[in-house]
Amino acid sequence: MSWNFGAVLPPQPVSSGGGGTLAAGAPLRSCVSQPTRRASTKSTPYAQDHIMAERKRRENINQSFIELSALIPGLKKMDKGTILADATIFVKELQERVKYLEAAGGNHRSVETVVLVRKLCRPVAPDVGESSARFLLAA
Repeated sequence: MSWNFGAVLPPQPVSSGGGGTLAAGAPLRSCVSQPTRRASTKSTPYAQDHIMAERKRRENINQSFIELSALIPGLKKMDKGTILADATIFVKELQERVKYLEAAGGNHRSVETVVLVRKLCRPVAPDVGESSARFLLAA
């Protein structure tokens, strides 16, 4: 004796979409489980401190990416992967340029930077015919 379960179930239409039923007409069951609820909605002070520290760390990283992207010439995309890749290329180019300049540096010219500072000094005795005081410039 065999059991015929198909005779008990009402016939189901076969969908042409192809995603909601099996060949025998039985509906597919989802394997995705419902998200579990947390036991309590309040978090501990340690968890809050951890969340704030993590948020601060992410903000620091994002700010550093912004600063790095400002230093790279010709940067078109602003995603983190592109910023790091272009920064790596730029640093390698700078290293090659330094090697080239050091190798070609047969004429060791030194460049000096001079900063002029204007300081106000005490007034000098006025010249004959002048009533205004002069200030000396100190370099």
